[in-house]
Amino acid sequence: MVGTAIFGGLSLVVIAVSLAALYEQRLYTPEQREQAQTLYRLRGFLWILTTGLGVVSFGLVVTSDAGILVDYVFSFALVGLVLAFVERQFHRAIDTDRSPLAQQFEDWWSHPSDR
Repeated sequence: MVGTAIFGGLSLVVIAVSLAALYEQRLYTPEQREQAQTLYRLRGFLWILTTGLGVVSFGLVVTSDAGILVDYVFSFALVGLVLAFVERQFHRAIDTDRSPLAQQFEDWWSHPSDR
């Protein structure tokens, strides 16, 4: 019962983070997209896949089909590893150390005296 609730909560977190990452795809400049076009598209595909995995896993939690959830935990781990590698290579290719969304959050959270 508790494990299912935790997994359901994690599924919702994965969905929210994936949607934020898909929003972030739009924040990259055209020049950045062109520099690493293949990685940019692969990154978008992997985030769409992660969103789908989150939705499916939450659906499995809701329908209480816990037997299949073990397979999705492996899928999350595998996709997460590939996604981390692609993110790292993409940011290296466009020569930046952070995403535009992270930069916006930093600008928003920083105090004027920190600038």
